[in-house]
Amino acid sequence: SGPGGVRFRLREAARRYGRQRLGQELATLRQQRRAFVLDRYTPLLVGLAREVPAELVADVPELDALWSDEEARPISRARAALLLSAAGHEPEHDRARLEAADALLADSDAERIPLHLLRSRLRLVGGAATLALEDAREALIRARSTDHLHAQALGGALMATSLMRLGRLIEAREAARQARQRLQAAGDRASEVTLLKVLAEVEHELGERADAEATLRESVHLARLEGAPVPLADSLTALGTLRRHRKDLAAAKSAYEAAAELLVGRTGIEAELARARLALESAILDLEQGQESRALGVLEPLAKDLASHGRTRVAGEAWLAAAGSRWQGGDLDGAVEGFERGRSAFEASEDRLYTGLSLAWSGATAAAAGEVSVASGWLEESRAYLEPLGLRRGREVLVACRAHLDRAQGLPVGPALAWARDIEQSAEAWGDVRLALRMLARL
Repeated sequence: SGPGGVRFRLREAARRYGRQRLGQELATLRQQRRAFVLDRYTPLLVGLAREVPAELVADVPELDALWSDEEARPISRARAALLLSAAGHEPEHDRARLEAADALLADSDAERIPLHLLRSRLRLVGGAATLALEDAREALIRARSTDHLHAQALGGALMATSLMRLGRLIEAREAARQARQRLQAAGDRASEVTLLKVLAEVEHELGERADAEATLRESVHLARLEGAPVPLADSLTALGTLRRHRKDLAAAKSAYEAAAELLVGRTGIEAELARARLALESAILDLEQGQESRALGVLEPLAKDLASHGRTRVAGEAWLAAAGSRWQGGDLDGAVEGFERGRSAFEASEDRLYTGLSLAWSGATAAAAGEVSVASGWLEESRAYLEPLGLRRGREVLVACRAHLDRAQGLPVGPALAWARDIEQSAEAWGDVRLALRMLARL
């Protein structure tokens, strides 16, 4: 009640008032800061794949806080989740965070075009190619209705990738070509580099080897012009793989070495995926050169690591190569297990071509082990996957793998072995077909 008490109450009132005002101003500043961070990295969200800038790592705490704020807008939280993924932050939680972001976006009506584009990317990461295709189509329709050229380009590119995963390669090629024209008109050269790599993969699977190499060379050229080391490394790796299929192993090794130099010190999820792809292809090169144990020492740990981080399809490719290494080394039981793990990964990723290839290899290995009925069932399943695709590779793998069943059943395999000699002389033969026929000759 005395003068001191009055001063005490006035001081406390001033503190409360100051905290209130400061809190309001900090809240406004926090919102402005978050908007700035999201806008700063918008190119990472509106392109197909981008190299992560070094400063993004410093903004990870801000993005994490935004992702954890349940009162923030769903679209902002989803963008924060994607940026955290791009930064490679806490990769073991990456898939769970992306799935949670997908659930947030499912109930959001805001910003419909980027919503569908973001959700399509999320679903491709998670392996849901059918749902990714639906969202990409929806994004393309909405972009056309608003005459949004860049969104049309990105929607078409995501459609092409989804169609490729579903084995619809003719449609994928046409979608990729149309999307490329739109990306060129929109001036998005970085996304064009990534799309060209997809187009080259489609052309490669269709047996259009010359077109695929020309496409990859253009991807390498554009990546150099763009000054983008990670996309350049990815394109060089793909070009090296194409050369490996053509049996030009020295040129393949040179391309892989150049890619490895570009990835030194690079961070972010795109860099990690490029590094994983390079490790996978380099190990397969070792396998092609007869270094089975060295390849196996890389492939199985790589497959487990990729699977634990939700990179299901690439993990499937690693399992497939690891199984081939075990088969070449005489471990048939281990090979069957590897092919089955690969098949499970490709089924989860809705990749019909590689599911069929995995089943064919499982059948060939089971036949080599004398499990005729099991082999017959797997090869029949493989035929159901591969024949509707009408691909040269599918036909050749089926012929090579069924020859192992013929051998197990006591049927003549002379024509297959004669074909093997021709295949060995051909630079256009698939590497996995050559391996299957070489193994047939050993039995």
